[in-house]
Amino acid sequence: MNGMINGKFWNYFWDYLNLRETPADIASYATGLMIIICGSIIAILLILAIFTAIVASKKGRNGFGWFFIGLFTGVVGLAISLAILPKKYYIDEEEE
Repeated sequence: MNGMINGKFWNYFWDYLNLRETPADIASYATGLMIIICGSIIAILLILAIFTAIVASKKGRNGFGWFFIGLFTGVVGLAISLAILPKKYYIDEEEE
């Protein structure tokens, strides 16, 4: 009974379930998970940046500049590009 109190029970339990992992295994899993998460975030930001550039260019704005706005701001940049008016609404009366 004394062995169960100082942790041997859990060692036997994990050995029985065959779930014991070395620190190198845990580090490799963590590294793989970080790569997947970071890759997913980058892919989502690139997709949002492309949509932002497309929307802005259809409204007569600079699509290249709006691509980077969408890349760095994500959903906020897309929302702003959807909210802005097309460029033709900002023409002064003097220019006509």
